[in-house]
Amino acid sequence: GATEWPRRVSAVIDFLYEHLVGIVYYVTDDSMIAMRCLNAIAGAMIPVLVWKTAKYISDDETARRAAIWSAMFPTQFYYSCLPVRDSLSTFAIVLVFLGMTAVTSNGKGKDILALPIGLALTAGFRAYVFTVLAALIPLCWIATAVLSKSKGKGRFIAKIMFLGVVAAVI
Repeated sequence: GATEWPRRVSAVIDFLYEHLVGIVYYVTDDSMIAMRCLNAIAGAMIPVLVWKTAKYISDDETARRAAIWSAMFPTQFYYSCLPVRDSLSTFAIVLVFLGMTAVTSNGKGKDILALPIGLALTAGFRAYVFTVLAALIPLCWIATAVLSKSKGKGRFIAKIMFLGVVAAVI
């Protein structure tokens, strides 16, 4: 309650992390281990989401390899151990990619819900990434709709558009 928030927190949209830290510290009496645990949980969920995303566009073996590689990514492992927003931001962006893949692949409803949830979290954690995604996702879907008029190429083009958004964000 008595924490004086910096002026920059109220001047931007990506305020979610600061408020999340404030709530966790308020509930746990300034326990930094609680924030580290929250980041570790988000970091541990990323390979699962990568696996689910890869299952939509590839076989089981490739999806498993993608999940293993994402689990061993050094910076993600490092971010999961620190009380910084990067692990949660990455989790939110991976949710967006899962949702986009589910939408373009006629996926399950709960996987499609990952898109708006991921976008909302991304807006709270990294507003500039949200701005890029908010512009690119509709453009990619429009381009996919226009280009998929050719018979049998719709899924292929949707995957290419998805990879384009991934490359733009990276």
